[in-house]
Amino acid sequence: MKFYFRRFWREARRQLPRTRREWFMLAFGTVFILLVVGIIAFIERSQVPLKPESPNITTAWIPPTVKRWEPIINEMAKKYNIDPNLLAIIMTMESGGYSKAHSHADAQGLMQITAPTAGDIAAKHLKKPVTTYNLQDPRTNIEFGAAYLSYLRDEFGTYKQGPTWISTVELVATGY
Repeated sequence: MKFYFRRFWREARRQLPRTRREWFMLAFGTVFILLVVGIIAFIERSQVPLKPESPNITTAWIPPTVKRWEPIINEMAKKYNIDPNLLAIIMTMESGGYSKAHSHADAQGLMQITAPTAGDIAAKHLKKPVTTYNLQDPRTNIEFGAAYLSYLRDEFGTYKQGPTWISTVELVATGY
């Protein structure tokens, strides 16, 4: 064993850089590789799928029952960096804009949030966690929906999971 180690060390020493130029090139190459890896990691972290393209709802077919909530939708979309169109479309599908909607699964309000999900959202996904809330309050319900969509976007919408905008939207909508 000792013999093999000496032989390995002798070979390794022969391959080490010997001149200042070789040491400089080795150091430069190492720094360059680390810089490139850092830039790639920074770009990957800074990508936000489904980020708002407009601060307002731009989808033409959103019904008036949902459009009436546009100021709150736009505010919460901005707060949670979610596309307001996505928030409005989810609201259209879930409640049609009816704030007192209540499903057989006990989902409540505009965004149709169940009590267990609301507890998770309140504790984990809001910008400022809360312990008491009223899901029948439209502002609260929309904020909970926006926070949950933001969480799902971050969970399913990474550059690796959602290769296209449509795929990311489908994953987030399915998760909701």
